[in-house]
Amino acid sequence: MRLRGMGPTLLLLFGCLYMPYHVKSQVLGCTAPRSELAALQRRSRWLFEKLLALGPPPWQRSDFDFSVVQEMTDIMSAYEKTSELVVVYEKASYTLADQDSPMPCLPGIISAELLQLLWIWKVERDAPRAASLFEQSQGHLVFLRTISWARVLQLGFGLVFAAGQTMCGLVSSPPESEDDVEHARRHHSSWPGSTTSSATVFKQYHVLTGFDYRQCVDRFVGFRSGDSPKACRGPNTGGRASRQSRRAPRRGALWPHRQFATLAARQPWACGAACRQASAFAHVAQAVLLQGGEPTGSLALGARRGSWALSEDQEQLLEVAQAELLLSEPTYWSANGVLQVQQSCSLARAFPVWLLLARLAGIRATELVREGAEHIQRELPLPTQPPPSRLAAFCDMIDTWPPTQRLTAQGALATYFLVKTVGGLLDTFGVRWWASAGALLGAVRNGGILPQDCDVDIAIWRPDAHQLVKPAFRAALAAAGVVSYHMPIYFQFRFCLAQVPAAADRRSVDGGLACYLPYVDGHLADVVPHEPDRWHYIHRTDLQYAHSFPLSGIFRRSSGGALSDARQRLPFGSYFEVWAPQAAAAELYLTTVYGGDWQRVLRGRRDNELLHNATEVGSKKAFYGSIARPTGPLRDVLAELTAFGSLEPGAEVSAALD
Repeated sequence: MRLRGMGPTLLLLFGCLYMPYHVKSQVLGCTAPRSELAALQRRSRWLFEKLLALGPPPWQRSDFDFSVVQEMTDIMSAYEKTSELVVVYEKASYTLADQDSPMPCLPGIISAELLQLLWIWKVERDAPRAASLFEQSQGHLVFLRTISWARVLQLGFGLVFAAGQTMCGLVSSPPESEDDVEHARRHHSSWPGSTTSSATVFKQYHVLTGFDYRQCVDRFVGFRSGDSPKACRGPNTGGRASRQSRRAPRRGALWPHRQFATLAARQPWACGAACRQASAFAHVAQAVLLQGGEPTGSLALGARRGSWALSEDQEQLLEVAQAELLLSEPTYWSANGVLQVQQSCSLARAFPVWLLLARLAGIRATELVREGAEHIQRELPLPTQPPPSRLAAFCDMIDTWPPTQRLTAQGALATYFLVKTVGGLLDTFGVRWWASAGALLGAVRNGGILPQDCDVDIAIWRPDAHQLVKPAFRAALAAAGVVSYHMPIYFQFRFCLAQVPAAADRRSVDGGLACYLPYVDGHLADVVPHEPDRWHYIHRTDLQYAHSFPLSGIFRRSSGGALSDARQRLPFGSYFEVWAPQAAAAELYLTTVYGGDWQRVLRGRRDNELLHNATEVGSKKAFYGSIARPTGPLRDVLAELTAFGSLEPGAEVSAALD
């Protein structure tokens, strides 16, 4: 058997990606009566199961059922004895030109080809030759990745996925390139412009759930359980089910797979080939769990005729899963045929999507996972977790005088840029805000970001906060290179640089994500209930900030109860000014939070150890100028967006400012 001449086939299969759905159905062929197709597929499945049951050689002659020889001959005859996929292209081209000609049945031909390879492996006992032939026929895997999965299952050809998954057990892993590893190391250790790798999404998932998603995948398909929870358990697929198990099959939950799919969808730039394969698995796993039991109808090859079919939800999940894999398709184009097969099978062993598709067709999954496990390690080596962008380190550590700057030079510029951009957008959208906590101390006493700080805290007036969740505001942030994460438990919004890798954070409702330092934290503030002349933070878990402060430092209240602006502007570095309470109110705030000696004394953050006493200097400016540097120059993103007409907050903002 020869498996070559794949160039024309690739053109045909890639052409299917851009055809309408009804045209894809025609390209699939299989125009024979449904009863004939079903009978042929029952025989193909019988042959497939017989070949799998042979096990590893050597086996005795008495173990072999010689009827499989006749079955293989009949199946190849039914598909016109095709021995290489180039025949498919020639027939398909003729059919597309002449609509009166019958279309070859692509799923059936691919199944027959894969059964031939399985025959060489199991009957002829020549696994190296079978693997070599499979590695030279990347068109098989192109078909499995790109053809409409739902359509193939609805036609009853789920066996093609089972055979493809089984043959991948023979393929060796792609060789590691030292150049690629070194490039990734250099790429992830720099900023700006650094891009996260797929490992970031897996690491985030591990932080949020406490287990690796690959362990969850292993338990779902029945390979091994590891440390994954019972929620990762797949449907009960083993043996003959009892009456009770048929009524309530043992299966896991949807949330482990939804969590990973959500993380991947929220960070498409951070999702590489391994991540997309895992995301596709997560979607197909949900489709399997929605099945509710063993299929007993048209999707189960060899089963009695019934009414089982894919639901609308299952079809949508399969469509999204396949779209995930198609996004990774260009990564295979630059590789030669053998390397394409090795890369695709390496991913398929780690996240066996085709195995789950076979499960939807009623083919038991456990045997397929274990088949070939003795030939190759199944786990996929993922790239190591890239280090966080080197913008900050050991923040809030005060151990010397003068204090050591914790932000790198790039980190300081990035933080000042964040304050300027976020503050400017808040002003543009009519959201009133002012510096608070360490940012206010830095503005009043030092003139910028405190050397020991790596973040900036601001207070946001709660009646204006509805602007922060509107699409226009978030779009403006995105255009400026900033992302925001909402932490409603803490009544807090976190603003981060889009280039910095996201970090897992259980407090965030935005996919469980936040970011690494540096960032700007916006804490919601409002009028104290029953005390209309004072304000406080809505969230007050930290007792240091669990106080109320005079509202007169922020707003002036008219006789009619309306509030007018009373904030002042203070320099924050050399290129920007922040909003702050009036001088007397700011000093009262800092005295309440940091003690009465905040102007001249520097103490350690944790042990309150006295590090520097400037009283003897006799100047209130003893700390002024001791800030994180450099402070600029800073890019004026708001001016650029305004010039391009991209910053249009809307009429409701001007009304809010009146």
